[in-house]
Amino acid sequence: MKNNYDTIARYYDFLSRTIFRRSIINAQVCLLSYIKPNTSVLIVGGGTGWILEKFQPAGLEITYVEISESMLELSKKRIQHNNVEFIHQSIEDFTPSHQYDIILTPFLFDNFSATNAAAIFDKLHASLKTGGNWLFADFIDDPKQLWQQIMLKTMYLFFKVFARIEAGKLNDMDDLFSRYQYQKIFEKFHYGRFIYSAVYRKEV
Repeated sequence: MKNNYDTIARYYDFLSRTIFRRSIINAQVCLLSYIKPNTSVLIVGGGTGWILEKFQPAGLEITYVEISESMLELSKKRIQHNNVEFIHQSIEDFTPSHQYDIILTPFLFDNFSATNAAAIFDKLHASLKTGGNWLFADFIDDPKQLWQQIMLKTMYLFFKVFARIEAGKLNDMDDLFSRYQYQKIFEKFHYGRFIYSAVYRKEV
C-alpha cells in the first residue's frame, strides 16, 4: 500500500527528532492557538498522535484519519483531552460526513504526486467551513540551497523504500491555497527555512 508508514511507525518520532530536533514538533505546535474551544477538527495524517496531547481547548470534536494501522494504534494510546474518532483509512477513500471548523494536515502533501495532491486538496477544501482555518505544516525547499536538495533526495529515497510514497518532489501548496482564494493569516519558518507552518483562512 502506497504512502503507508506501518514499517517505521515505532521509530518515526525518534528518527524525525534525531534529524530535525524539535522543528517537526514546533512546526505543528505553533499552529494550535488557532483552534478554539468547542470546534470540530479534522486531522489528516497525524502520525503517532503525539499532537493529541498538545491540544489545550476543551470540547473539541476531532476526526483523526490515518492510513497506517500501526500509527493509528500508537495514537489511540495517547492521553485524550477531547472526543476523538479514529478512522483507519486513506484520505483518498475517506468521505467526510460533515464540514469542519479546522483542518490540520501535518506533513501530508509531501507524500503525493501533484495530481493526487490537487485532488486531495479539493476534497479537504469542500470539507472545511467557510471562515474555517486550515493549519498547514510541511517541508518547503529553496532550489538555491544545495543542502536542502540533498536532504530532500535522501528523504524521498528512504521513504520510497520504507513507506512506498508516490511523490518524488514537493508540491507548490501555496499556489493551491491561492487558487482557492484562501487568506494566509500566519506563517513561520523552521530549520533553516526548510520547514514551513501556515494558517490559511477559507474565504469562499
